[in-house]
Amino acid sequence: MDHLSWSRHYRCFPGQGELQMDSFMAMLEETRYDGPLSHEIFNDVFRMGHSDQTARDGLRSYHLLRSMQSGSGIPAPQPIESVAFLEIAVEPADLESLRALLGALGMACVGRHHTLNAERWAAGDVNLVLNTESSFTGRVPGRDATAVTAIGLRVGNAYEAFKRADKLGYDIVEPEEVGASHRMSALRNVDGSLSYIIDDSQLSRTWDREFPVDVQPVPQGRWWISTTLAWRSPTMIISH
Repeated sequence: MDHLSWSRHYRCFPGQGELQMDSFMAMLEETRYDGPLSHEIFNDVFRMGHSDQTARDGLRSYHLLRSMQSGSGIPAPQPIESVAFLEIAVEPADLESLRALLGALGMACVGRHHTLNAERWAAGDVNLVLNTESSFTGRVPGRDATAVTAIGLRVGNAYEAFKRADKLGYDIVEPEEVGASHRMSALRNVDGSLSYIIDDSQLSRTWDREFPVDVQPVPQGRWWISTTLAWRSPTMIISH
């Protein structure tokens, strides 16, 4: 595809692509420019989507640019240190085959939730939560089958991460809003799934408090999780 077609149909909001916007904003600040910023976005997907969602993305992008300027009052980013867990809403008919698959991969059920029909499967630092509660299956709009509905992201300081998210205008979901007994807050993703932002103290407390039943030792080894983001069907790959 030629550059003109890309420019007319596939522009992203600043921060969504590969352009190093922090370097650009630093150079802009060196010129002492302090005027307004505006978006000029030509994107067919944005035109076809919900205007409300596109407007929210645009506002977040604007706040992101402002956060790159000195004196913005927005906390610095908290780098993601690792994927702490994935939560999968499982249709009961799929549970046994999924258990068999995880067992074949060398994972083991190391704990069960104290009140919900949920299991923690683990190997090394890889953790999967299989949740068969009817309220979880189909929780993400448009998904009524077995699917990943939440991801846990480990950072150095979760409190600072949420302060930044709030300043940037992200939708913060508290535990009581989703009827959860844990104490983890999350960000709502554009597809309706949740990204829990946690640090080490929260993660240890969650496993100890929420999955104390039939606890087994966690199998050790070296594992990798990767995801492929296709247009219609994201795929999760776990390898040992």
